[in-house]
Amino acid sequence: MKISTPGIVLKTNLFKESSIIVRLFTLERGKCSYVIKAAMRQKSPLKAIYQQMNEVEVNYTHNNKRQLQPIYDSKVLNSWNNINKDLRKTILCLSMVEMIDKGFDETTSDQSTYYLIKKILEYFNTCERGYNNAFYFFLLHFLKNTGYSII
Repeated sequence: MKISTPGIVLKTNLFKESSIIVRLFTLERGKCSYVIKAAMRQKSPLKAIYQQMNEVEVNYTHNNKRQLQPIYDSKVLNSWNNINKDLRKTILCLSMVEMIDKGFDETTSDQSTYYLIKKILEYFNTCERGYNNAFYFFLLHFLKNTGYSII
């Protein structure tokens, strides 16, 4: 079954000589791992697409018998270039991505958390102040979405 879904890159790992394993937080399937073959070859543009925090749209064929689904096509939706220019923004955004990576199990779909991290990353990309308040906003809503009732 062919699936096309947007996702936020949580982590990338090298696999064999020229491939990478990418962990994405997708809109439809939650946190899933995918393999991209020949991504680390010298002339491959796929290395830059799978940078941490990028929002990408992936096309893959889902097979229930496999743990790693192969991606056959992808494109960058948002790279949030302004976040990487400020160290404080980068640290806070990577902390949020790490919380999502550690806080969810494989294939646990949560669309509200996907839209939350997307909106917060857009805010960090456009605004010049209020980083800590946005981070606390994310933290409270992330805990609420994962089942902890704080407020």
